[in-house]
Amino acid sequence: MTCKCICIRHKASRGYANGHKLCNYCNLFIKWDELWCPCCGNKLRTRPRHSKYKAKLRIKKQKEKQMQKAQNKNSNIILHAQ
Repeated sequence: MTCKCICIRHKASRGYANGHKLCNYCNLFIKWDELWCPCCGNKLRTRPRHSKYKAKLRIKKQKEKQMQKAQNKNSNIILHAQ
């Protein structure tokens, strides 16, 4: 398994929270829907290893859920008012 530099086309900014995945072999965050790297064939990481970064990701996802719930409530109130 070697890096064929195909992954550079799918390169993404850092962050698991944005839905990006990390290839440990190519050492890049990739915008990719599959579980395997298109370049080298290694399995992509979808979550951080360190507990500090896991906690940050968890907090960010909880905030996003709260924002979505608030938006849904607001849209329901507007629909019922009409």
